[in-house]
Amino acid sequence: MKLRSIIHYFTGRDNEPAVNTTPQRNVSLDKYLGRWYEQARFENWFETGLDEVFTDYTAGPAGSINVVNCGRNSKGRQSSSRGRAYPCGAGLLKVSFVPPYGWFKAPYHILYTDPDYQGALVSGAGDAYLWLLTRQKSPNPGLLDTLLHEAQRRGFDTTRLRQTRQ
Repeated sequence: MKLRSIIHYFTGRDNEPAVNTTPQRNVSLDKYLGRWYEQARFENWFETGLDEVFTDYTAGPAGSINVVNCGRNSKGRQSSSRGRAYPCGAGLLKVSFVPPYGWFKAPYHILYTDPDYQGALVSGAGDAYLWLLTRQKSPNPGLLDTLLHEAQRRGFDTTRLRQTRQ
């Protein structure tokens, strides 16, 4: 499973049944900036065991977006990674966490945001990665239901979701 995730991360290719990762067309990146709390994810090699996960997105140089991911491991230590995202279409970013930023970029698809940008559903190019994000640590359960329903509608196996303790 770990090798499959690494291969998918670098190639965006998947041997599993296709899911709909078409980004939302009308995403406002200005409204998307700010802090997002991870409520659930498909477990992956770069976040294994992390809880209290949040990501800050801020405007970067030349239209890019600075990305800072933070989480706490099982020993209570905070882990963080810095990266940069590059818009490349409506709801579509390419993200790099490998300095100098830009030589390797992974796909970041904003699949859904609610009208008030309080919740978001994000994936990679296939079905290996999925995140349910909210602006609040403890969001309205109805918002989480909406994100879960959207993931299911797009064909993701939501039984694979790992709830993130906030």
